[in-house]
Amino acid sequence: MLFSTYLPDVENIKRDLFDFLKKMIVQNIAEASLCYNDHRLSKEGGDMINHPAGFWIRLGAGIANGFFINLPLLVLFAIVTDEFNPDDPIVSLLMFLYFLLTPVFWKGYDVGKKTMGIRIVKKDGRNVHIGNMLMRNVVAAIFYLITFGFGALLSAFFVIFRDDKRAIHDFIAGTYVTKSSPEEMPL
Repeated sequence: MLFSTYLPDVENIKRDLFDFLKKMIVQNIAEASLCYNDHRLSKEGGDMINHPAGFWIRLGAGIANGFFINLPLLVLFAIVTDEFNPDDPIVSLLMFLYFLLTPVFWKGYDVGKKTMGIRIVKKDGRNVHIGNMLMRNVVAAIFYLITFGFGALLSAFFVIFRDDKRAIHDFIAGTYVTKSSPEEMPL
């Protein structure tokens, strides 16, 4: 009884998370439908995707993030805590916040993407917002976990073989990765 007053209500948390995910998915499907209908109505405009970034440059950005962000953070935490633990929950939380918030406040860039000259944008070319990044990071991660990593492998094939170079997490979030800088984007 004593501990039950300190434990969160798991059922309410699960229900709230499910409601949030459902709302985000429905909102994203509605936006995707609007983009599809706009595309169908104005065929002379063509596809809105501008200079998509392919597999190797995206992989390079991931490696750069590992080298410039993940590794220094792990070393710093190892120095502070006298223990090298890549699964430390604080490190994981900081990395999650980095990948969630940096593109929102830095016009689609994170350090790795900036290094490689690519960035994340919405399908219409505008800058991403927190909802896009939550869909891209949280909902896509849940999808990849549910599919036991098969979805991540399929995403790599999407980026390699599709003309628009969009991965599954790009479809979920209504985004893509472009080589165009903010100044080069036609709006």
